[in-house]
This record gives sequence, structure tokens and C-alpha cells, in this order.
Amino acid sequence: MLFTLEEARALLPEARARADRIAAGLGQVRAGIDRLAEVAGGNGHDPDTLDETLSVRSDLEWFRRQGIEIKGFDPLLIDFPHQAGHGVVLLCWRQGEEDIDWWHDRDTGFAGRRPLNELG
Repeated sequence: MLFTLEEARALLPEARARADRIAAGLGQVRAGIDRLAEVAGGNGHDPDTLDETLSVRSDLEWFRRQGIEIKGFDPLLIDFPHQAGHGVVLLCWRQGEEDIDWWHDRDTGFAGRRPLNELG
């Protein structure tokens, strides 16, 4: 799936909300795993951790269904495939950024991010 910049920006509010839930959920999962490790003789099941895991999984699945590529966590880093004049590039957004202002080629990754005004 390919996105126009307008389509990617239209999905950004929902992506931002889900990114925040994923970050919170992963924090809860980590805390739950730490609690399980501290408890001797427990059965290894923590309902709160399971609920958070399922919530995170649901949000991650939403990104996949939309065709948005998740490239990293902490902070969440996502890419929207986009057709540019020289081929498919990735419109890049990192959790905490206000808008989609960056792009990069598939082979350069985050380190090769460039401002949108340089996309020809």
C-alpha cells in the first residue's frame, strides 16, 4: 500500500493515539513481568499483564492493517510508504513529533531522514 502525504497525515491522529497506548501498554507489560519475577511460587499468570499485552497487540495490528510500517519502539517509529518521483520512499514519523515532516529511502533508514521539502 502506498500513501499520499495527505493520506498519511489524515491517519496521524489515530496513529499518535495508538502509539501512546502502545508505549503505556509496553510499560505496563514490563512492570508486570518484573512483578512476576519477584513473586516466588506464583502460577506465572498476571491478568493485568495479559490485558496490556492484548491491548498492545490490537494496536500493533491496526498499524499492519493500515499498511503502516513500524520500525522501532521507545519512541515508536513508523513509516508510510509513498510514491515519489524516483521511486517508493518512506514518509517517517517518530512519536513526539507534531507532524510528518521527514522522509527517507528504504535503504537509508532513520539515519538518512531528510526534510519533506527535499522530496522531489
